[in-house]
Parts: sequence; C-alpha cells; structure tokens
Amino acid sequence: MNLKRSKAEVSELLLNTKPESREDLVNFIKNSEEIEDFISDCHVQILESISEHLREVVPCCGVLESESIVNLDDPKTEHIDAFLFPDDVLDDLCDEGKMSRHYCSNCGSKKTQKLDLVSHSFSVWELKWLFTKIIPSLANKVILDVGSRLGCVLYAAAEYTNASKIIGVELNADLCALQNSIIEQYNYDKIEVIQADLRTKNNYYDLLM
Repeated sequence: MNLKRSKAEVSELLLNTKPESREDLVNFIKNSEEIEDFISDCHVQILESISEHLREVVPCCGVLESESIVNLDDPKTEHIDAFLFPDDVLDDLCDEGKMSRHYCSNCGSKKTQKLDLVSHSFSVWELKWLFTKIIPSLANKVILDVGSRLGCVLYAAAEYTNASKIIGVELNADLCALQNSIIEQYNYDKIEVIQADLRTKNNYYDLLM
C-alpha cells in the first residue's frame, strides 16, 4: 500500500469512527506506545535491509582493500563489522564454519582461545539506542560525521532524527561511492557525502557551509 492510499485509509477510518470517539482515536495515534514501537521497528528493518545489502559488496571484515587500517593481519584479532554482522548473523556463520570466534594457540590441539573481535561500526541496535536514548533532540540541527566510512551513522540519523541536514565526510573514494549508492536507493535526500581530507583544510567548517 503506497502513502497516498494509506492516508485515504486513515481518513476513512476516522470518518467511520463515532464522532464522540474520534478525538480518543487521534490521541491514540499520536501517543500510543504500540505505534511508537511499530515505527521504531520500521527504522530497524530499514537499517537491517541496508546492512544486508552492504554484506553483498563489502568484505566480512568490513574493510575495503583501498582502506588503510592497522592490525588487520593480527592472528589474535578478527575484524567483524557490527553493522554488517549482528550477533545472530555472526552465530550462523560460525555454525556454518565460515567464521570463528576462537583461534588455536597451539596448532593441531584443542587448546583454543577467544579471538578479539573488533568492529569499525556501531550495530543497528547500538545506533537505535544512541539516537533514541542518549543524544538529545537534533531537530533542525546539522549532523556531521567525520570519517563516515560505510555511512551507518548517517542512515540511522536520517531514520531517527529530524535534523535539517546530515553530512558525512570521508577520504576514501570507494566508501563515498558506496554511501551515495545507499543514499540514492533509500531516497535519503537530507544526507550529503563529501569526499575530503579534513587534515588538509585550514578551516574545514567552510567545506560544510
């Protein structure tokens, strides 16, 4: 059902409700925790959809070959992007033998130790908590994410805030292209991604004006 049809259905519902009950129905729509939870879950579903899309084009570690991130080859550390691979997805991959949470400290034995799992992104649920419980209202504010990488903070900001503009600054051209593909696919018209190295700017605020 598209938005136009949905609005018509709501209008018809109000017309078919007894006049003395219409105000109560409107207040329910405005203030119901059930509807608030449903809306919140919709945001989560969209972010999970983006995560699933990115898993198809980004390596398991969440780091592109064109990026420069240290310690990627440390045998005791596994880079697992939390936005791309939430715990349930990671558990499935471990069960299938495609990934592991442990490493062998003495090759050929059963003596294993837990890997240090490192993420370069917030998970979907961490983003929801951040924007709904931690950060105060960002209505009509400009949000800036420096080093936006996969863009997960930008997408969550678009889902959970009424910011007037959301800006991501990213040095890596491949990551900028990846973010712009998601922005176009999900019609995030408030998000802008700028490819720039802020270390070379005398006044990087001028870049954002």
